[in-house]
Amino acid sequence: MRPTALTVLLLLLAAAVPAAGSESAPPAADGPPRVQLAAFMAPLAQSKLTSARATPLSLILTVAEGADVGDLCQISPRLRDALLAELYERPIPVDRHRRPDLTGLDERFRQVINGVVGTPAVASVLVMHGAKSLGGGAAAKLPFTQVLGCRAIGADKGGAEPAKPAH
Repeated sequence: MRPTALTVLLLLLAAAVPAAGSESAPPAADGPPRVQLAAFMAPLAQSKLTSARATPLSLILTVAEGADVGDLCQISPRLRDALLAELYERPIPVDRHRRPDLTGLDERFRQVINGVVGTPAVASVLVMHGAKSLGGGAAAKLPFTQVLGCRAIGADKGGAEPAKPAH
């Protein structure tokens, strides 16, 4: 190998290796915290267009300023029950393309959740069709990179289940 090619190779390797004290920290969260609830099956309005009776939904709650994320996670089963009760009273309509029409669900869900909590703890709700998990991967590149699941919050507070012994 020629000395020039060896020099270029060494320079490239030196640039790729980070400096000793410069560990890259994760980017700071922009805006309020967001929590993803566990996905659930939501009832669809009966229609001649579709035979489906339920569809999976994923929700991301934007926590209002001053509200505790841990409190929302603690009552997340109660929140899901209240949301399902609302959906069984007024199921999700189906559009002419046989897809769930999710318009207006975000405001409906926000009102139901804040009614259960008793305070305006949730500023907004993002409703996504399908069972999605936005904990990492490509989702980490979205503008709101700090979407936490309640399991991660429980682990931070020491409320995670103890490790089970291997058999």
